[in-house]
Amino acid sequence: MNQIVNFTNDIEAAKQLASGFRADNTFRVYQTSVAQFTDYCRANGLASLPASPETVCAFIASLARDGKKIGTIKARVSAIKWFHKAAGEISPTNDASIEMVLAGLSRKIGVAPKQATPMLARTVKTIVDAIVEGDRCADRDRALLLLAFFGGFRRSELSSIRVEHLDICDQGLTVFLPSSKTDQVGEGRYVAIARQHNAYCPVKAVEAIMGSDGRLFPISDRMVHKIIVKLCGRAGVDEGQFSPHSLRAGMVTQAAMNKVAKSDIRRITGHKSDAMIDHYTRIVDQWENNATRGMMG
Repeated sequence: MNQIVNFTNDIEAAKQLASGFRADNTFRVYQTSVAQFTDYCRANGLASLPASPETVCAFIASLARDGKKIGTIKARVSAIKWFHKAAGEISPTNDASIEMVLAGLSRKIGVAPKQATPMLARTVKTIVDAIVEGDRCADRDRALLLLAFFGGFRRSELSSIRVEHLDICDQGLTVFLPSSKTDQVGEGRYVAIARQHNAYCPVKAVEAIMGSDGRLFPISDRMVHKIIVKLCGRAGVDEGQFSPHSLRAGMVTQAAMNKVAKSDIRRITGHKSDAMIDHYTRIVDQWENNATRGMMG
């Protein structure tokens, strides 16, 4: 009898664990992608579950016709694969025809990813200086902007930071992230941010808004984007040029310009290898020991 009770409890516990995935950003992206795929199938009188490889190939072609980037299209295909797996069906995305269509598409439209424009320190300073003192959200906006830059945080990480995961000392601020995009299993990591002895100290900015518990920024990750755009506009900075990811890219690029070792940059950003650091800093690196410098004397 106890075994039956334990099994029932274990099943319920498993459901609770699975609900953690449903709260993840990846799951929300999957939901959106699957909805688009099922709408396409419905409009064309096709079965979406299980779908045929031909149907998926046609869907890929429709996305390409609509001007979607190769990365977006591959993400849609991954969602279709998950959709079938979750339903216990064999995924049509395993068919060789899908791989061939994606390969041909990659050669046709290219695979170079769109990279966020790095927001360097001078631009961050300009935006901070434009924040009006006494504004209702001034302290929050200042803390959000500076913490995003110095911590190299993604917007989803910013919106999930909790006060109880902060540790402030004389040297600076340590932020504990229970999970992140590159840490889906929830091992967690610490991000240490040093105090700045000027008006752009992220530690002082955070101290000004800290409550006793709960989320430091009780806003959604989408709201993070809106706030950054708003702050750029107020500072006379082209808001169409920058995004929240520009702050992460800017931290990496600025650190590289300051000759910070890649391993030390990764300790902040959480990147597993130098590959992504190189991706961000290739514009900086191309001028380091440039072979064309001084060639004409």
